[in-house]
Amino acid sequence: MSGRNKTIDICKCFAMTFIILIHVLQRTTLGFNQSFVGSFFVVLGVPIFFFLSGISLSHRKPLKPAGFFFDIIRRGVNYMWPVVFFLILRVALYNQWVDVPKAFEEFWEFPVMGLWFLWVLLWINLASNIGLFIASIFPKYKKLCVFFVVLISYALIVILRQQNIIHSNTFIGYDYFIAYVPIFLFGYLFGDKLFRFINKWVSLASLIIGLTVTILIIYYSRGLVVVDLPTNIPLFYIASIFAFLSIYGLATLIEQYKFSKVIAFAGRFTLEAYFLHLMLIKNWSNMGLTDNGLATGYTIGLFLLCVVNTVGVVTVTYFIPFGHLLMFGKSYSFYKFEKDFFNKIKQIIYAH
Repeated sequence: MSGRNKTIDICKCFAMTFIILIHVLQRTTLGFNQSFVGSFFVVLGVPIFFFLSGISLSHRKPLKPAGFFFDIIRRGVNYMWPVVFFLILRVALYNQWVDVPKAFEEFWEFPVMGLWFLWVLLWINLASNIGLFIASIFPKYKKLCVFFVVLISYALIVILRQQNIIHSNTFIGYDYFIAYVPIFLFGYLFGDKLFRFINKWVSLASLIIGLTVTILIIYYSRGLVVVDLPTNIPLFYIASIFAFLSIYGLATLIEQYKFSKVIAFAGRFTLEAYFLHLMLIKNWSNMGLTDNGLATGYTIGLFLLCVVNTVGVVTVTYFIPFGHLLMFGKSYSFYKFEKDFFNKIKQIIYAH
């Protein structure tokens, strides 16, 4: 786990758990999207990842030309290759070879099919890298360089969207970009300095206050979120901030115990969990059960199936050379030569 932030990994594990639960409950429980629990799970899921992405960015160093292009390519592969791979896999599994053009047309419409966040992260990181590149010229102003480049890109998208020059249902996912970039910037400005000297009492207070305020906001503002997009922007942002404080407080509390290593380790595979659970439940019929007992049973069963599926596939690919890279666009393997190979490429690129 050397070089990783354990608290962030724990937060990622919790956030992905809520995201999977959302998608499972959408299929098992009637009216879930309009329910209190639906809005509650939403602010504890996707917004947490954008906060964490912002915090992670605050730790990145300025990029020189070689590092700038290398990072763009690496992140592009990390985000987009799994999309292409799983699209091809879905075509194969559901025998859509006779209609491949339609299948690839769906690839460009993935924002409304669960993968919009990858496109958003791709463009956020492009803007962030431009800011980090400028920061290599003005290293003392790194934070301002990155913040203003991302903010300018955000303002540009908002203006183009309002003028109807760009449209929402396209592969870049503009509406999602507009909704979640402010949360990313909150995380970037927030960093993790506030919790540098955290203790269990501060963690506990953060958990209780964050959870209480989040619950109150969602309870008194029905319809805060519809599926992934917020309907009340100001309240959504406030609720997301306090939801993040609650999850971060919980993570720093758990971090003090030995079993936290297992949770943090699971947090390294959130992208894998996301793709694998989507593949599993994508064509699962919408049951919309009204019987609470039956819906709960199906929810628990389907959720556990998603967990077992993720653990099984990740374990198998761990022992196959370049298997994890093939499926998920990033290297994670039992074989030392694979890690050495990519480290050598990175050293050569940065050396020039």
